[in-house]
Order: sequence, then C-alpha cells, then structure tokens
Amino acid sequence: MGTKGYFAYRYKAKYYRQYLSCDAYPYGHGQRIVDLVPRNPCAFKDWVIEKTKMLENAKTADEEVVYPLEDCINADELGFEVIYDIEWMFVGGDIEWTYVIDLDHLAFTLNGTTHLKLDNMPPKNPSLEDYFENEVRIPEVYLIARLNLWPTPKFNIEECQQKYEAMDPTVLPITEWGAPTWDELSISQRGSIKITHYLLRKTSHAVANAYLPTVQEKIGRFCWDFLCASVPAFPIFPGEDDARLLLPDNVISCGFTLSSNFRPYKMCYETGKKSFKNLRKDYCWIRGCLVTFCVQLGNPAYVAHEVEQMVQKMRLDGSTESVGIILSSQQELVAVALDGPRVRHTPVLDLSTTHDGERPGDAS
Repeated sequence: MGTKGYFAYRYKAKYYRQYLSCDAYPYGHGQRIVDLVPRNPCAFKDWVIEKTKMLENAKTADEEVVYPLEDCINADELGFEVIYDIEWMFVGGDIEWTYVIDLDHLAFTLNGTTHLKLDNMPPKNPSLEDYFENEVRIPEVYLIARLNLWPTPKFNIEECQQKYEAMDPTVLPITEWGAPTWDELSISQRGSIKITHYLLRKTSHAVANAYLPTVQEKIGRFCWDFLCASVPAFPIFPGEDDARLLLPDNVISCGFTLSSNFRPYKMCYETGKKSFKNLRKDYCWIRGCLVTFCVQLGNPAYVAHEVEQMVQKMRLDGSTESVGIILSSQQELVAVALDGPRVRHTPVLDLSTTHDGERPGDAS
C-alpha cells in the first residue's frame, strides 16, 4: 500500500495540491520536496518568482492529481487540485505526511504543525528524516513559531459587505460608550474581571489555533466559560423550570438547550461549523444583552458578517433598542447597539490577558 500523503504549494490563500500515493515519508518524497527549495539567497528569489508565475498559469483540476514517482517527470506540469480549506494538512486516516511550500508566508509546513523558514531552510545534512524520524532537534533559527493559517471566509465577502454597508453603521471607540474605568468598577465587577483574567491565562492556549478541526470543536465551550466568568453572579439554576418562570426572556434565554442549566447547545458545541448563524439557536439573551460566539474577528470581513447577522437577530426579536456582544475564541469582542434605524458598534476589542503585575482591567 505504501505511505500516503499530500504535497501542495500555497499561493494567494489557495492550496495547489498533489496526492502522494506512496513513499510519503520524510526520507522519500519529503526529502525530494524539501530539496526543491534553493538555499542560495539569489537563487531562492528567482525560484519564488518562477513558482508564482507557474502557479498563476497552472493547470487545475477538481479531482486529485497524483505526484509522480519518477524524478524525471516535472510534477508541476501535471497540474494541481485547488483546495481552499486546511483540514487536509493535519494527518489522519490514510494520510501520514503532508508538505506545503507556502509562498504567502515563505514557510515550509509539515503536517500542518511545524513551520520552517522557506528563505532560511536547514542545510540538507541533517536530513528531514533525522529531524522527524530520528528526533534530531531543529535549531530555532530555522523555525517560524506561529503562522497565520486562517482560511479565507466561506461566505460571499462582497455580498456580506454590501449588507453591512446598507445598515450605515457607525464605529465608535469604547471611550464613547460610557464604559467605566477600573477604579469605577464595583467589587463584584472587579472580582469577575479577575476570575476571567485567571481563566483566560489558564485556558486560552487550548483554542489559540482554532482553525484546526480538533480545536474548533472546543471554542463554544471556551466562550461560554469565558462569558459565565465575566458576568457577576451569573444566574444558572439547577431547577430550570420554576426558576425560569420568574425571569423575562431577555434576562436569560438561550433558545434550544439540552442541559438543565440553560447552556445553549448550538453555541457551546457547534460554533464555527457553519458560515451563517441560526438566528434562533446561535444567540442568547443575558440580562438584556444579546450574546453570540464566533471563531475569530481578526478579519474585517468576519466583523461585518457577525455585526450584520446580530442586527438581523435584534430586529427579528422585535427590538428597536438593543445591545449585544460578539465574543470570539481569540479573546476578541465587538459590542453592537441598535437604536431604531441607527446601528453602532465598537472596533474589535482585545480581551487578552495583561502581563503579570498589571491590573486585569487594563485590557480593552
């Protein structure tokens, strides 16, 4: 059967992929692929230009293209299957090794997790096999600690932007929202911020790479814990039915739930699975504030997409005056306000923890 894998070039956020039907080990196709990258700086620059031109004119297909077994065949001339997502990069099932020459970030990525500097590759000795099979440590000088692997949005960005602009939203800095300073907070509010700060320090690393399929399933629960910690005396009732009768819907209303404490199932277990939200199940009201979760807000297209959908939800619920928050797994937040036809929202606020010794309330 042989060892299977994938090889791809990344260029303009697209992956030009070929299937390694066998011999995908580092000492096989892996070493042959890594040897394609010139180590000489001048030769490397020319090589990058050559590869980008090749990809701009490459033959593409909607099905797998098999990488050749013979060295005498030019693999680039066979064409590529074009892929937009990144799930295939992380080994599983029959796929044991993946190799990506990333021309967007000048990186050489193995199995989606190890990123070598494409413009400063390790010498050919030690070999790729030594590093990945014989446990020889890769010197830090050749490594990229973190790479932005967020895929491009799966929704129509232009259409989303048109809907967003049609609302004529105003972006107001947080200073114009009347938010209290640290010294103006109550004791319970300070306590909640300190608890949230501690929770983020201890758990945020688990969802840092939320573009990974194995991580994405955790982000809803992470955001829910984040939310619960940040709300002073959050009302969760073991005896659901009787307690809920005492509260109006906009105090705590989570839509569809399978738990006994109002934990919203779709928000906790399905955040990020679909491009568009279910306006009934992907939101909850807590103390008059509409809340939803998302994967990330680092891309302006996602901000426009999330704000437009939240305003839809507010209007669907018959609200003419509402406030909501969009909370991401990357410790980002956008506040949204609806006042009749007027829509306002904050820029993306960074909620990541502050350095040791600083007050937790100093984060935006």
